[in-house]
Amino acid sequence: MASHEVWFCDQYGSRISDMWGNTGMGRLSSFTATRVTHGIGTFTGNVPASFDPGLLRRDLVIQVMRTPDGGENGLFRSYFLRRWEYSVQGGADTLELHGVCPNDLLRRRVVAAPPGVPESLISRVAGNTIDDAMKNIVSAATSAPILPVWYPVDYGSRTFSQFSVEGSTGDGPLPVKNEDIDVSYEKLFTPDGGGALGQLAAAAASLGTDIYYDVVPLVMTGSEMTYVFRTRLDQPGIDRTGRGVLFSQERGNLLNPTLTYDYSEEENYVYGVIEKGPYDTKIYQRYTKEALDASSWNRCEGVTDQKGISAGPYLRSKRPRVSFTGTITDSSGVQLGVDWDWGDRIVARYLKLQFNAIVKAVTITVAEDGSETIGSRLEYEENA
Repeated sequence: MASHEVWFCDQYGSRISDMWGNTGMGRLSSFTATRVTHGIGTFTGNVPASFDPGLLRRDLVIQVMRTPDGGENGLFRSYFLRRWEYSVQGGADTLELHGVCPNDLLRRRVVAAPPGVPESLISRVAGNTIDDAMKNIVSAATSAPILPVWYPVDYGSRTFSQFSVEGSTGDGPLPVKNEDIDVSYEKLFTPDGGGALGQLAAAAASLGTDIYYDVVPLVMTGSEMTYVFRTRLDQPGIDRTGRGVLFSQERGNLLNPTLTYDYSEEENYVYGVIEKGPYDTKIYQRYTKEALDASSWNRCEGVTDQKGISAGPYLRSKRPRVSFTGTITDSSGVQLGVDWDWGDRIVARYLKLQFNAIVKAVTITVAEDGSETIGSRLEYEENA
């Protein structure tokens, strides 16, 4: 059985409790922790109402450590405390703590740069690959805003003192020629995977490359925790497809598989309407020939006024999709944290078909007696 530690730390990552979250005024009794892709993972934990109220402040750091049976101790995920709630459960006063993972730091920023400058305009001309463009806008969003000189000086600092951005690698695709992406004054990130980073990830996906981004620890000691924004191509974790581990119903480690062929929102002939004035409107047309030829009824038209100067990215986002989802769990000889983990690409088999799918989410729930329940979400998607 896996074992767990939960450490409460100050906002800088210095531990102020023991490994069970005990601060001398009650210890953590049970908790649920999630890690997700392109979203904000959450933590929910229960402590006695006698828990030290002096610790209940924004951005208390909660470190969840996990040791799989026969494996090594490591960080599952850290969280910032953002909400707490007192209530009565079973006739006793209790306190429930709610935290969010470090990806929430991205939610706290906008791309504070006017249209057309390098910090907000992603174009092929600039020469940056899309993954490096992501890093550039995160760097700009965690530093001083680029504002007109007459704008009043704002209060405080936008800079995170314990936050950095991974260096450029040039591994991803270049933006399509004449399909600039302007993200000025967009939210950097939204919990549904949108915002400026979501737009860029969608643009890369439309070019056949999946770019994953998140915020992870860079340095973690008992007295300090720093974070780094990073990007990864193809999958955010490890590619385990060639390691002989298979997930299937027959092996008892694949649950609730679903295979979907979806043409319901297809658009294959798109008008991109760019209005610059009452007498200056440009219309770009893009289409997918194979889709138009698939059926005499299958001309599915759409229109977009997106910021890009052509309709290409929108058209690519409206392609029909084949998707496979499921839940994977531990089985004999296959363990979370040893043979599979969040972000890994693994092999799943269903209906005699094989999918190289990605573990997009993992949830661990630990009861008061220390027993653990694992939940997960497995996803695979391609163009139909």
